Amino acid sequence: MSISLSSAPPAESDRSGLAGKAGGGIGTAITRRFLKKGTNVFALDRDEEALGRLIEAMNESPALSIRTMDVSSEQACEEFARAVGAKWDGVDILINNAGYFPIRNFEEMTYAEWRHVCAINLDGVFLMLVPSHLNKIFDSTGLQGLGTPLRQVTVEGESSGGNHYAAF
Repeated sequence: MSISLSSAPPAESDRSGLAGKAGGGIGTAITRRFLKKGTNVFALDRDEEALGRLIEAMNESPALSIRTMDVSSEQACEEFARAVGAKWDGVDILINNAGYFPIRNFEEMTYAEWRHVCAINLDGVFLMLVPSHLNKIFDSTGLQGLGTPLRQVTVEGESSGGNHYAAF
């Protein structure tokens, strides 16, 4: 597990955001948007090489910090919450973008593949939001600085045989 905390002064904005699965696709677009809006970003991904490409693509922005981690690991999420707490007073925005689905129909999935789907898509969301971690990142009124209680959102995804994929 690696972590890169910028020693440069924070961006003009006092806002901070977490972007999961930031090393490609939607996660990279989210990170780019955060930075464009002046938000300090902690970008997460399991793929260290993808995070390296992200740093290059974002011109080594001083507002960008990265961490290679697995959101399905309780220990990794606890360590991450401590790292965020040491860097910032709180987090304004969490985009829990990590997700996994095998490229196969549901009926063809093995139990091991199903457990992997659940570990990332369900356990990972829980571990990023569980109260023991949450109070290190968010204040008691909800997302730091927004004054709005955290709410659960369900979105169904579409993919090949995608009835088993949903983010909570």
